[in-house]
Amino acid sequence: MAEFPEEDDSTVSQSQRRTNKFTVAGRAMYEENVNNRYASLSKIKRKMDSEIEYYLQSKDKEKISVLVKENLVTLSKKYKQEAQEFIDYLRRIGTEESEKERLSFELILSTLEMRIEKTVEELNNVISTSDDLLPSDAYSESTTTKSSISSTSKRSSKKSHSSNSTIILRQRAKAEALKAKLEFTEKEIQLKRQKSKLEEEEQKRRAEVTRKSVDLETDLELLCAQKEKAIVDAELQAMVEFDVIDSQLDTDLDTIDSTEKTRKYIDDVFKYNNETTTDCEPRNQETVIPTTTTEISQAEMFPQQPKVYGQVTGDTYRPSAQVQDDPATANDRRNRDTFKTQKVRDVIVCGECSKPRCVYSDKKLTREQEELLLRLKEDHVYTCGDPMVAEDVEDPGMVVREAINCTTEVETSYFSTSLKHYLPPVCVHCGSVDSLLDDTDPYISGLFEQYSIVRPICQICKNNGKDARTWGKKFLPTRCRR
Repeated sequence: MAEFPEEDDSTVSQSQRRTNKFTVAGRAMYEENVNNRYASLSKIKRKMDSEIEYYLQSKDKEKISVLVKENLVTLSKKYKQEAQEFIDYLRRIGTEESEKERLSFELILSTLEMRIEKTVEELNNVISTSDDLLPSDAYSESTTTKSSISSTSKRSSKKSHSSNSTIILRQRAKAEALKAKLEFTEKEIQLKRQKSKLEEEEQKRRAEVTRKSVDLETDLELLCAQKEKAIVDAELQAMVEFDVIDSQLDTDLDTIDSTEKTRKYIDDVFKYNNETTTDCEPRNQETVIPTTTTEISQAEMFPQQPKVYGQVTGDTYRPSAQVQDDPATANDRRNRDTFKTQKVRDVIVCGECSKPRCVYSDKKLTREQEELLLRLKEDHVYTCGDPMVAEDVEDPGMVVREAINCTTEVETSYFSTSLKHYLPPVCVHCGSVDSLLDDTDPYISGLFEQYSIVRPICQICKNNGKDARTWGKKFLPTRCRR
């Protein structure tokens, strides 16, 4: 039980005192204090009962009546003082139980006070009777021998009368004691019945609370199980592609900002190329660009620019179009566990062919990694087949495929379901976002009748004789075939 501040009863209303509730520790402390105070009061009460019993059993009550009265008054004052302290303590607690305890104790106290008052009153009568007899005894002792017989006779008569009065007082005291004891017993029985009833109601209330608590815990466990099942079902439905369950990327605010930047980055690259070129044909068909030729000298150097200027050239011997050496293949083999769809964190566009290449990482990109990738995008220094950073630079924790070149198609991971919500569709051959054939095009719709997946293709690549990439051939029943 928390300690209650001692306040004056005038400053705290009755309704406010009864709003206090016991804690587990507070209830234990309260019961201990109540038991201790009852023990102290019972000890004083036993002493008072002992004084009364001693007086009733004594043969010479006149001699001990004064002493018994003084002891009884002293004990009564001490009992009242401790009783008042106990009542004040119960008022300070201010709970429903303490109020019931206070009312029952005040009833017991009032009954005990009445009993003590009656006993003291009878003792006063005995003392006053004894005082009346003392002068007569003194006078009789000082008289002459002649009046001694007469005085003795009178004293004997008075003593006999006093003895009769003492017997009557003793019987009356016993009757009053039995009557008070009977009243206390009846009230004690009533209080025990009330206590038993309160305990029974408390047990019922606790049982009801326990039952409701168990029901709530059961409902909560069932709800958690249903929640987990719903989450698993939603993930399975949203992350299935190529018969492989991919985990969906985080879609918090940082990821949304990053994906919007990626979309804008890809759109800006192709927008810039469209605004700065007038020929819609692919750049590998332009004859004015001094690209490489088959004339490679013995030193494996390319011809000088004046020799090839104005001639028809191709991309066959362009460095970025060459199959990479073994080191790149070895790097890709080492990072093959990272080259998974669910580990695609962003894309970077090649500075020569403008194809988007996937950036992989085992963990979500940190702010430092995002800033590094942003600088690489702004500098336009990445080319297909290059690593993310130079070999002498510390590993940034991000990788791209190195065993590719500018003739390699856009990676399959780029078209995964988990990336469609923030990566724009591009041509699988050239990476262009313009002139893409939609699903209503006869060529595309015809492929969808035969395959479950058809990669995007632009009109230019289609006119150049390239076909759309497909996946998952549909096997129709025999009766449905034409």
